[in-house]
Amino acid sequence: MVILFNYIRPFHPLFKHEDLEKERIYKAVKPNEEFSKKFVIDRMSDLNKLLEKFLAVQEVYRNPEKRDKAFRSSLYNHHLHKRFIKLTTKKLDKIRLTPRMDWNYFSELWSLEHEIFTHPHTMKFVNTDIEAVDLMNHLDEAFIILNLRYGLHHLIRQQIFKELNTMPLFTSIIKTHRKHKNPIIQLYLKLIHFFQSQQKEKVWEDAFNMFTINSEKIPTDEKREIITALINLGYSIALSQRPDFFNRLFELYEIGIDEDVWIQYGTISERTFRNIVTIGASIKKFDWTENFIEEFKQYIPETKKEKVLNYSNAYLLLYKGDYEEAKKLLAKPQSLSLEDKITFKSLYCRCEYENRCHSKNNYKKSLNSFLTNFSKFLQRRNLSDKRKKSYNNFIGFIRILNEEKDNLRITKKRKIKLRKKLDSYTGVVAKNWLSSKIEEL
Repeated sequence: MVILFNYIRPFHPLFKHEDLEKERIYKAVKPNEEFSKKFVIDRMSDLNKLLEKFLAVQEVYRNPEKRDKAFRSSLYNHHLHKRFIKLTTKKLDKIRLTPRMDWNYFSELWSLEHEIFTHPHTMKFVNTDIEAVDLMNHLDEAFIILNLRYGLHHLIRQQIFKELNTMPLFTSIIKTHRKHKNPIIQLYLKLIHFFQSQQKEKVWEDAFNMFTINSEKIPTDEKREIITALINLGYSIALSQRPDFFNRLFELYEIGIDEDVWIQYGTISERTFRNIVTIGASIKKFDWTENFIEEFKQYIPETKKEKVLNYSNAYLLLYKGDYEEAKKLLAKPQSLSLEDKITFKSLYCRCEYENRCHSKNNYKKSLNSFLTNFSKFLQRRNLSDKRKKSYNNFIGFIRILNEEKDNLRITKKRKIKLRKKLDSYTGVVAKNWLSSKIEEL
């Protein structure tokens, strides 16, 4: 096993090399014996099992909270009751010294209280009414916050994907906890109110102000959720004829960077990285965006770094007006999933259209040709009807814009008709960009 581990170790993290073929692995481990495919498969399976155990032990060892919990659990299982009660009570007292308002705090309180309350060697039949009330209140507090958090997630998803699902318990919690004193609960209720309100921008601003006022009381995990919700809801405002609102979204991403909420387990998600670049480029914060890419590229997982940087730099070049360089990055040979290929092709479409608008050469035919090929590519792929429709609407509208570019006397009335047509789509990719191209006709 040691020989096997040392042989494959140099190929971390991609593990893509001809020397990792089963025959070569076998020869490295057993150079003088006849090849056995089963032997390699079995040893790799054994190595994976050892790795699973190692990762579990390492996670507990490196995490003080998990190590403490594992130790107290061991005390409990070995019937070292006095020591268990002493350490658990000490842990509970320490947590109570720095109260917070998030679900994790109340969940942790409940968990420790529950351990003591249900322990066979505690005086649990003395004053159980007080302890039981504490247990219920802390469990309720954690449950309410989590229910509101994920209920809000679902409402945002419904808004994007037009899904219809009922959540009776979620609705009941909203009705019965409108006057709850917990600021995080109030903040979630305000964000949820966004969906019913006719004054969406005011509700959004109120929620933003509530967040900034209570920011110090909110832990990183909860901040990430709230900032992400504010960004998603703000995005819907920006798309409703308020492109200037993208500046507020940029402000939220900056807050997230300052508060260190985007880095999780030493990495930044591909979606977050690209979203930050997208916002920064679209509001022409070019120097800031370049600095962000340079500073945060180290946090992109190695297996995704090339494609994320190519896309991000291409997006930035698009808004800086260097369309040919952007196309070169997008056309680079690289390992892409189907989702990546579609995303890259849609951005390439935008580069082609911008070339059509700003170049002395006539790119009309080449643009139409690429749009046709892109449409055929989508047709041959196994995608949901909604997804295909969103991209086909995008392609179709670029075709319309491509034709309108030849109209030297486009009227205000014609632009209004084009905006109405764009707004009539139930789903369309890059709607804000398409809207801005109407104005440029």
